[in-house]
Amino acid sequence: MLKVMVLDQTQEKLKEARYFIKKMVQTQKRPDEFRYNLDAFINSARSITWVLQKQNAKNPKFIGWYEKKRQEMQGDELLRFMVKARNVSVKEEVLNPDSLTHIRHIYIEQVPKGWSFVITRRGEPVWVKYPNTQNEIRIHANEYDEEVTIYYFFDKPKSPKTFFNTNIERFDVIRLCKLYLGYLEDIVKEAHTIIESASN
Repeated sequence: MLKVMVLDQTQEKLKEARYFIKKMVQTQKRPDEFRYNLDAFINSARSITWVLQKQNAKNPKFIGWYEKKRQEMQGDELLRFMVKARNVSVKEEVLNPDSLTHIRHIYIEQVPKGWSFVITRRGEPVWVKYPNTQNEIRIHANEYDEEVTIYYFFDKPKSPKTFFNTNIERFDVIRLCKLYLGYLEDIVKEAHTIIESASN
């Protein structure tokens, strides 16, 4: 007889959050797509502990363990920050981090007729036709992606400075999200051990 996987729904939520982290990395040079994937990640990651609790709502050993974890989470700046970020995303607006762009070298020999080349305020290289009109067309200039590096930093809410007393003040959005996801993965592993021990 096959053993039913413990925390299968929670594991699915973890997979979903990993997917959006991967998409954030892939779309780092496309600011709008990056923001959408960040929003999706924050919402997906925040739901992991909710699903974890729902799956184990009748397990007394889990409930006692999770109450201690809840206190731990409420005491950490990064984890409180992620709650705020989700609230901004759901109740106010799409998260819109600041960006820092490094452009190594872009040389354009000839701009196609009727088009302009611009670097947007977010650092994205784009081809533009009919600028500043209702018919404006923008196309990401992916041929220059190798020359551009974009880093994103949380502004609203303000980026956290510590994670369990470790300084993370200079961490960009992707590093903070990976740190958060790593913490959630550890919680799920620990929960798995607690639930397995309760069933033996």
